[in-house]
Amino acid sequence: MGAFTTTQFNGTLNQSFLEVFGIGGQTAKKGLVHVIPNVVKQTEIYRGFTSEDPFVQYTNSSILTDSVDFTMKSRLLTPVETSLKGSFVPHGWLKTWAEHQAGRTITNLKMHPTIFGYIMRGLKNSASTHLDKLYWQADTASGNPKLAFYDGFIKQIETDSDGDVINVPPVDLSGVISAGNISAILDAIYLAIPELMMDNPDLRIIMNTQDWKILQLKNKELTESTLGILGTVEKSLFIQNRIEHLAHVPKNTIVTTLIGAGDDSNLKVGVYANMDAEYAGLQVEIFHAMSKQVDFRMDMASCVNYVNGGDIIYYKA
Repeated sequence: MGAFTTTQFNGTLNQSFLEVFGIGGQTAKKGLVHVIPNVVKQTEIYRGFTSEDPFVQYTNSSILTDSVDFTMKSRLLTPVETSLKGSFVPHGWLKTWAEHQAGRTITNLKMHPTIFGYIMRGLKNSASTHLDKLYWQADTASGNPKLAFYDGFIKQIETDSDGDVINVPPVDLSGVISAGNISAILDAIYLAIPELMMDNPDLRIIMNTQDWKILQLKNKELTESTLGILGTVEKSLFIQNRIEHLAHVPKNTIVTTLIGAGDDSNLKVGVYANMDAEYAGLQVEIFHAMSKQVDFRMDMASCVNYVNGGDIIYYKA
């Protein structure tokens, strides 16, 4: 039997996959990245800047004699095609679904929307978790086929082509985050934040969840004797700068930058999971004419990059 797609699924399941790419992962759910949809081909993300004061003296003349140099730079979002696939045997569900056991009322068992919907929701949870890992840890040179799709934020930062990422050196010989040095590490990051970024409500200190736990326990210890190193009410603020933790930011790594779900975010994610002539949407097919196994597949693309390395303060042991 050939592959087929039904409109019965595409309205809801295709949207489900868009959520995997757009808002399904921890990074996007916390509003740390600007998700750009429909990035099918290589796309430039621009930034313009000038080191000069752009204001000049007003004149009635149509010609301004003073000029200010303005520079445009760009980085690339290069989407990488991937396939999300799996298989299941829907007939086995009759044994566990009490509402269908008596009358065996499921029709078109292999394509029943309720069965397939449960399968897809479980898949979405797993896919969104791995996609979040790719955002931060993907590395084409890693040798790990599960991470080699493209270069994630960490690899992009460490190989910054413009050379303007602000690197914070380890505060001790190992640099490994511990209860004994976490305060000194945050101090060093704070001092490295450019003046024009200070007090920006979109500034975030992003760290690994296990390292964040070390910070919270240290703060608890200090709070019991003094006032701690974080806010006494809000335990995720360091001198008015919010700290976010993510499971897939590598341990002993801290990225401080401007975040958000809109254009002003320094962190960009390009995604594509729509149906068109190139991407066939959700395809479902019986594995073999004599088989009860059903296979499914959906092709998609994703990629990440940041806009300005100068807006990133990076710590790594």
